[in-house]
Amino acid sequence: MNNVSNTKQDLSKENSRSRILESALQIFSTKGFEGASVSDIVQAAGVTKPTLYYFFTNKEGLYKAVWKENFDDFLKNLKVASDYKPKQEEYYEDVYPVLCGVVKVFFDFAKTNQVFSLFSLSFFFWFDHVACDNLRFHCF
Repeated sequence: MNNVSNTKQDLSKENSRSRILESALQIFSTKGFEGASVSDIVQAAGVTKPTLYYFFTNKEGLYKAVWKENFDDFLKNLKVASDYKPKQEEYYEDVYPVLCGVVKVFFDFAKTNQVFSLFSLSFFFWFDHVACDNLRFHCF
């Protein structure tokens, strides 16, 4: 019986974490990092501030987690698509399909992850440059 109870708790924790990430993505994408408040995020996720801090420590930690959760698959797909082993004699014929594959990864990702795509664009336009460079250093 105790294992069943632990499993339910684990699912509940993961569900709370997922709701926080989804809510944070929505709010960061519309308000930017500076405009988003922890209060707005926990209210949208239906959790308490201590729950958010349990998973992410602070707003910056949550912001980084949103990036990581959404960007990791994209980077894996991009790495596969951009794998290129040059053949000197066929250089122009074999580079073009690789470049097309890379472009396809970008467009497919944007199509299936529209909110995150807008959110990622906000990263470059909503921050002042010092704060943006500081977060880029920590995120990547």
